Amino acid sequence: ICTAFTTEIDEPELAVREIVEQLDAVGGLKKNSVGIVSCHADFLESGAVAALQEELSFPLVGITSLGSATQGQYGVDLLSLCVLSSDTVTFSVALTDSLEHAQESAIEGAYVRAAGALSETPSLVLAFAPMLNHVGGERLLKYLDRAGKGTPVFGTLTCDHNYDFCAAHVLYNGEHHKD
Repeated sequence: ICTAFTTEIDEPELAVREIVEQLDAVGGLKKNSVGIVSCHADFLESGAVAALQEELSFPLVGITSLGSATQGQYGVDLLSLCVLSSDTVTFSVALTDSLEHAQESAIEGAYVRAAGALSETPSLVLAFAPMLNHVGGERLLKYLDRAGKGTPVFGTLTCDHNYDFCAAHVLYNGEHHKD
């Protein structure tokens, strides 16, 4: 596991350089990696998250958040990256279809796609869910638990700095999605 961060919202190239330098400083990554991003919504508007995905050779997933933290740094205007990397553990990512309707089938479909890309049954699910006004996180978790047949789940709901969560997004491979 290695972490990196940047506070550079307005210049995506500088943000990417700061993150890459921090990752390089801790040594090379293993054969299999996945990155978990938490950031202020402004990092999406500036293009920093998309630029980071273009630079890195592994998938990025995560959320917008009101605050982010990593070793030695925390704050509102922060993009944090946690990279899970292993020669023996494999990772697979999938994005659901819109969760505005038919949440159970969308979640099951994403689980099947992610699990199908692995050679073994998943032993852990990391879930990053959207903030929806009409669907509570407990319902999404129930459907994910059912799809994964009890596989342990760890994750969070997205949020942002607005009272109505209008800028809250789930992050997936450099793109962002509200639903």
